[in-house]
Amino acid sequence: VHVLQLKVGSQDPRLKGKFLANTDMQTRDGTQKSVNRLMSTKLSTRKVPFDQDRFEEETKTGLSSLLGYIVDSFYRLEPDNIPKVETLEKSMVSLSKVELVDHHVDVDMSPAFKGLCTLYHIYTCNASVEGLPS
Repeated sequence: VHVLQLKVGSQDPRLKGKFLANTDMQTRDGTQKSVNRLMSTKLSTRKVPFDQDRFEEETKTGLSSLLGYIVDSFYRLEPDNIPKVETLEKSMVSLSKVELVDHHVDVDMSPAFKGLCTLYHIYTCNASVEGLPS
C-alpha cells in the first residue's frame, strides 16, 4: 500500500512553521473519532514512477478532495440529510509548492486480513498553499 501524507502549510510568512493536522473524523453513522495525523490519501500503483510530477499531481488531487469545501469546526454531517455539493461554497485553496521530505516503509498487521501483515510505503510531502481561511 502506498500512502501520501500531506503536511499543509500557508505561504503567509506569519504562519511559518505551522501546518494543518487532521485531529478528528466523522464516521458514516455521524459519530466523531480522534485520529491526530497528517492529511493523507492512498496512491495507486497504476501510474508510475513516483516522481516530483506525480507527487504534485497527487497533492493537487488530495487537496481538492480534502480541502475542496471548508466549514467551521462545529459543522457536523447528518447521515440522513447529506448536503448537495452544488449548495456548498468551494474553497479558494490553491497549491503553490510541493516538496517530498520523507519516504519510509512500515509493516503492520492487516486491518482487513487477520494474521497477515501489510507493507506500507509512506511518502510525506510539504505542501505550501494559498487561500486558507484566517
